[in-house]
Amino acid sequence: MTIKARYPGTCTKCKGRILIGQKIDWIGGGCASHNSVADCDLAKMQEPLVAVNLDVTLIVAFLQAAHTRGLKHPRARFLSPSNREMRLSLVGPGRRAPVGSVLILIEGEFIGVVEPSGAVSGRLRSQKPLQELLIEIAKDPAGAAHAYGALMGRCSFCNLPITDAGSVEVGYGPICAASYGLPWVRLGVPVLEPVLDPLTTEDEVNR
Repeated sequence: MTIKARYPGTCTKCKGRILIGQKIDWIGGGCASHNSVADCDLAKMQEPLVAVNLDVTLIVAFLQAAHTRGLKHPRARFLSPSNREMRLSLVGPGRRAPVGSVLILIEGEFIGVVEPSGAVSGRLRSQKPLQELLIEIAKDPAGAAHAYGALMGRCSFCNLPITDAGSVEVGYGPICAASYGLPWVRLGVPVLEPVLDPLTTEDEVNR
């Protein structure tokens, strides 16, 4: 069956890269090949992608903990190296990637997957700055979520605006804090007292 590739892959004939949008002959069971000799020749001229492994264990544990607390689809938002919204979530059953893999989207566009083993697929394999950012996030996912929320004024998890002083302080709201097992203290939005003219009488204020 001839179709357009929806995901990057490896050609079974030339062992070169299959790019998204290229015509491929789909055999099934994960086996596909370029539909044309020209695409095979072009793939042979490209430098092979080097295998990449990333340790995102703490990101997986962070998201899985929220799932354990009852959140069906835990996810977190961060800024990509190009300052666009990057969303991380866990791959569930019925997907091509193993369960527990971290799915990376940037403004809704598929970028890649990091499997529990650390193996990387998709365009993420060739994006070194993004790989380095994921490594930094993996060191302290909660801290990275706090930084995103404080900078953007929106919760890293649910993407709702944060307005209470306590939420602004930590970068997320109380509901998400409970779901992700994070500390949160209500500080309250300061109430401004009216400034009165020195000559204003109490009766005028109370009218």
